Amino acid sequence: NRTAQKLNYSVSTLAAHIKSLENEFGVELVSNHGRKSVLTDAGRAFVPYAQQIMEQYQQASVTLSGFGQISGEFTIAVSEMVGSSPLPNAFPRFAKENPGISLSVRTASTSGCKEMVIAKTVDVAILQDFAPSEHENVISVPLYDEPVVLVAAPQHPLAKKEAILPRDLRYQTLIFPRKAYMEYPPIKKILEDSKISASDNMFLESGRLLRHALKELRCIAFMPMRSVQEDLRENALRILPWKGESVTMTVYAMYAKQSLVLPAVQELVTDVMQKHETGGGS
Repeated sequence: NRTAQKLNYSVSTLAAHIKSLENEFGVELVSNHGRKSVLTDAGRAFVPYAQQIMEQYQQASVTLSGFGQISGEFTIAVSEMVGSSPLPNAFPRFAKENPGISLSVRTASTSGCKEMVIAKTVDVAILQDFAPSEHENVISVPLYDEPVVLVAAPQHPLAKKEAILPRDLRYQTLIFPRKAYMEYPPIKKILEDSKISASDNMFLESGRLLRHALKELRCIAFMPMRSVQEDLRENALRILPWKGESVTMTVYAMYAKQSLVLPAVQELVTDVMQKHETGGGS
């Protein structure tokens, strides 16, 4: 059942595929014990050959797809912070310019987007981070840099100051999407200058919950400018006059090295970068 769901097959279709392989090789590959299915010795011996076959098929698909029109299913994962920016406006244009593509977009946390690319459940992820992914099977392409601003609710005590220095952050509660952010050099230096420890902070990976906490609690956060534009227009959040070291994040496109839809990924990356440079994505 789990395998059928993962492949988006019915159980009967999956069973028929397995049976077809077993008939072709003349051996039993999967043995059923009640509700449990396990590989036989022959099945385990076949696995490395099956993996090689699929890898070669994927490489052939990548090569041949470059000769025709971009078409087929195409799934994008967008991190919540990118999703709240104007960037997704580029997706409908991309779909319109490539009518052969059936486009679907998912929203997830930054780490969730990375996990989906690694698991190959999405074709490409677009997310904000301080550094590219270091996973060996993933390619990260920088699209553009995003200025990061210090924000808080208008009623926060620091909102009344004309200048915010690192020492002003002492005894304040900062919110970060995850602990790893505290290890990136620009943020790490700010925390060291402010003498702030991990225990003084909160961690909320959901961008929606993070912005809600900023509005309701006496917290502050370093946020990508575009991710809080709507809150700034509604005066729900305010940019604090930060005078310390500037902070920048990068918006990356991530995809698997052996992607079956590499031409579509390259087309999307080029489209997003061009729209950003000309101001069309803002």
